[in-house]
This record gives sequence, C-alpha cells and structure tokens, in this order.
Amino acid sequence: MSRSYQLAALLFLSMFVFVEIAEARLIRGGGRAELSRVYEQTIYYVDNQYNNAAGIIEDFGNSQVRFRDSLRDLSAKAFINGDNNPISAFPGGEGCTRGYVAGEVQDARDRIGELEGIGNNRTPSEEAELATLLAFIAEVELSEPCKWEFDYGEAIDVEGLFQLAFLNQNGSLATDVNYDVVWNINGEDHAGEIGLTDSQPSALLSLNKLIDLNPGVYDISVSVGLSSDKGRFYYETEEPSDGSADAVVIEPNPVCVDNPDFIDEQDYISNFEANNPGATQDDIDDALDEYYNNPTISDSLVCGHNSVVQNVNAGTLDQDIFNYNQQTRYFSLTETLIILDANNTPPAPASAPYAFTAFLMGLVGLGIRRRMIIQSKQ
Repeated sequence: MSRSYQLAALLFLSMFVFVEIAEARLIRGGGRAELSRVYEQTIYYVDNQYNNAAGIIEDFGNSQVRFRDSLRDLSAKAFINGDNNPISAFPGGEGCTRGYVAGEVQDARDRIGELEGIGNNRTPSEEAELATLLAFIAEVELSEPCKWEFDYGEAIDVEGLFQLAFLNQNGSLATDVNYDVVWNINGEDHAGEIGLTDSQPSALLSLNKLIDLNPGVYDISVSVGLSSDKGRFYYETEEPSDGSADAVVIEPNPVCVDNPDFIDEQDYISNFEANNPGATQDDIDDALDEYYNNPTISDSLVCGHNSVVQNVNAGTLDQDIFNYNQQTRYFSLTETLIILDANNTPPAPASAPYAFTAFLMGLVGLGIRRRMIIQSKQ
C-alpha cells in the first residue's frame, strides 16, 4: 500500500473516531438518582405576634406541653422527607428522577462485598444475586441530567415541584408566606410562577414565557426563596434512623438575649414627664406601674423558644441557635434544556475537529517525509 494511500486512509478513519467520541456525549441518559436517609424535617412559620428577639415568646405556652399544643394550633407547617431535595425541575412524563433509601443502598454494597469475597466459589444463585445487585448499584450511580426538548421559537413551558407549601392546621395556605420562584437558563434568571392550593403541601413551578433561544443545549435549574415580613421560620427534625445527625428540637432558648425594645426606667420617666407637663408624683407612679406590667419594654433580656440542637445521647441542649440561619432558598439540581432546529431535529452532532485533523495530517506528512529523507541517505 503506498504511503499516500496510507495517509489518506488514516485521515479518513480518524475523522470517524473523533465524530464517534463527540456524538457519544450527546447520548440521552435515564435521569438522576437520589439517596435519602429516613427521618422527618419540619419547618414552622410563626406570626410575629408570637415572636420576640429570642424566638417564640414564652407565654405562647406556659408549659412545654401547652407550648407544643399552641405551636401545632397557631403556626403553619411544611415538611421535608429525609434528605430529599424539596425542590426539583423535571421534564414532562415520569421516571426521570429515581429515589433510593440510603440504608438499602448500603446493604446492597455490603452484600456485593461479601459475594465478591467468595470469588470463584459462588453458587449459580449467588452469581445471579451478585449480577442483580451490581445492576442495582449501577442504576443508583447513574446521575445524568433530565432533559426537555422544544422546537425553535416555541414558548418554553417547563415545570418543577416545590414540596414546602406552608399549611395551617385546617389545611388552608399561610397567606403571609411569600415564594420567590426563579428559573435560571445558562446563567440568566427568569421569573417563574408557583401554583399554590389549599390542603396541598406541594406546589407546581412553571415558566410560561417565550424566551429567545437559538437551537442548542442549555443548563436549566429553578430555585424558590421563602420570606415573610409578618412572621418567622423555625426548624425541627428528628434524629435520622441511622444516627448520623443530632436531632433539632424547638425548646426554651438556653440563652436569653438583649431586648431591642428595652427602655431604661429613668429614660421612661423622663419621656413621660416630657410628654405630660405638670404630671404629679401619683401620675408618675401610675406610669411606672404600667411600665413594669409591660415586660416588652421593662425587661432588659427576653427569653423564648427556638430551634436548638438536641444531643440525644447526652440528654442536653447545645448552645447552637439554628433559627437565624434557617435555609430560606432552595435550589434544584441543574438539568438540560434542548432547543431543536427549524426541522424539529436535535442540535447537529458535534462535527469532526477539522483543525485537529489538519494538524494530524501535518504530523503524518512530516513523519513520512523524514522517513524518506533517512532512506535516501542510506
């Protein structure tokens, strides 16, 4: 075979190799896997009339039993199931994101280790069991983005799910909680919508607007921020079943804090006299009685219930206050948005890297030329 023919064949085959590698990256996957520990997390929304600087005011319940009853009756709640992300973006249809219990996955891994340790002495049934477990773990470890497809110029209508709708005890929505929905497409934010319904702890997220996107592949995710200027959020969770984290409970705050509304007695008297010229001593004494009967301004420190870490094993409360760091914005995983071209076909497969092919041609040509020079000198 002549060298020129060999060169042409090599370059022709190299183009197929690089095209095959590029196209392989565009193969569709089966979606994400999610692992979760089994335990329950609760987020409470409490109106400001029951809050002070330290947390939920103590006279919200005179005893811990009454406090729990009051918290149940006078607050709105939302729940998270274990480690599951309470927000997700997903394509139409089912089966994109699959959930697994972390303990079951670990049991499977342990059993795989036992079976592999047997080596060639495995029985046919053990071989079948090992194959099944390996296939299960391979499915768990697959974590490719979910994908949407839209025609070029079509109104983009993507969906998500948010599982933290705050419901009152009677199932009605807590109307003072705000939900800020933001869809992010390749770094650009777009306002979204949330479909809240009474008695439904989950809400659909949507983006219904025409976005000018050229055919191609884009990253997409969604986030929801919780806020309220009329109340505050508190967090509580039981200890995970595997004991991997401490419980968080709403208990009397172990540390009382400075009262931002505190007024010194002398300042209170001075203000009263300034606003009431000619006040008698009896008037001042009456004002002082009102002052001391109003702990909102007369107590220099305020105490309350808050979210604190419960060290179950030691039976003590750690001095860590959770409330003010409570997560208030939740982010989905990043998925994939595909805009088809005018012919309703997926984006063109990655083309062969012609610049690299030309470079390879040059290298091969130089190699052949060098060999010819060497042979001519022999």
